Amino acid sequence: MQLKHNATPRGAAPEILLALMVADGVYRDAGESLTVTEITGATHSPGSLHYVGLAADLRLPRNRPATEVVQTLRDRLGPEYDVVMEKTHIHVEFQPKRPTP
Repeated sequence: MQLKHNATPRGAAPEILLALMVADGVYRDAGESLTVTEITGATHSPGSLHYVGLAADLRLPRNRPATEVVQTLRDRLGPEYDVVMEKTHIHVEFQPKRPTP
């Protein structure tokens, strides 16, 4: 796993660090090297979980379909994580769902 030169893990929550470890395994299994492009820095939409250390952005895989990697991440991380395919990256966030009454 590599961090992009301006990406910092400072302030990252344990839940997102765990997700990055899982993502590293997913990328390795796909024959890829994981590059984390953002965690808590940069500018994001208001209310973004990046600001509280509960989100990370991953560089798109080069040799595998990104949709395949996204689905594997979803399967391995489970329902408390959202994995979203963006135009330029994969966004992962820890966002537990409230049980419905």
